[in-house]
Amino acid sequence: MVQKRYDSLRENYMESLSKKDPFEQIPEKDNDDFVSIGMLWRRNIDMEKVLKSDKELIYYIRYDAGHMVYGNNNPDSEIYNSLADYYFGDEYHQLYDLLLSYLEDSSVYCRENVLKALYASGNVQALYNMLSRMEEYRIFHHRKLITDGLITFKGDKKALAEILWSHMDMFGENMKIAIINFITATQEDYGEEFMKALQKKHQNIEVTLSLIRYYRRHYYEPILPLLYDYMNRDVDNSISIVVASVLTKYPMEETREVLKNSIHHTNWYVRLNSATSLVEMNISDEDINSIIDSGDAYAMEILHYVLEENSEEGRINA
Repeated sequence: MVQKRYDSLRENYMESLSKKDPFEQIPEKDNDDFVSIGMLWRRNIDMEKVLKSDKELIYYIRYDAGHMVYGNNNPDSEIYNSLADYYFGDEYHQLYDLLLSYLEDSSVYCRENVLKALYASGNVQALYNMLSRMEEYRIFHHRKLITDGLITFKGDKKALAEILWSHMDMFGENMKIAIINFITATQEDYGEEFMKALQKKHQNIEVTLSLIRYYRRHYYEPILPLLYDYMNRDVDNSISIVVASVLTKYPMEETREVLKNSIHHTNWYVRLNSATSLVEMNISDEDINSIIDSGDAYAMEILHYVLEENSEEGRINA
């Protein structure tokens, strides 16, 4: 990466690339805008066609010089790319050691490119080793970037999920959340495993929330007693907020009763999600009347708001 003011392509080739004067609006010295280091590719141009055309000619194309291209030199391969920078298969490769060395004292951009190379490799063990090394040396990389990258993994995602989940205790909260979100996005059979994890005591609240969100995406009825318990006892409001949203996927009578109770919660977001879930489960007129009859102005107000948002304002007269 380079600060925009000192990007050599901007000063030397901006006019060729975009027909703009690079000296009209020069970036400030303390500008926080960074761009990737680029190079120019001169196009092969058929001058005969150019002379016949009235279109403006652009000789150069800019490309990212720091982006590594994955592929091999076998024309019959699905990953064939004559411009490839690297390739490795399932076996261990010395390049892994080189990539590992790039992690220490590196920028976010460098770390992300190292990880992208591992995602593209499809090698489960190599990627696990990389994430373990990051944890060992306390190298922070935002969990959203890690989750998004894991989802693009070219190898066996199920095997990757298994090795990461089996070693969860060695990871910190940031990496745990990234792994849980990756599993949530790609795997359907972790209902029992996640339920066991939720039953552990002294768990980080953000990890707990990520585990609970799994059950909104993947239906798993045995989790209901635990979700009901969260709603019926005094827990952190953030848990109640998420559970109230998750319960919309479980339209049982007991679920409705739990939500009818939580719509009276002191927290606005718990009331909102409870009302939203009830409406999404096609709340009956009888249930609407019971909430009105409770005399709770806050519950009536939030229910009216959600019904109005769903164009059902005629069902309640608050």
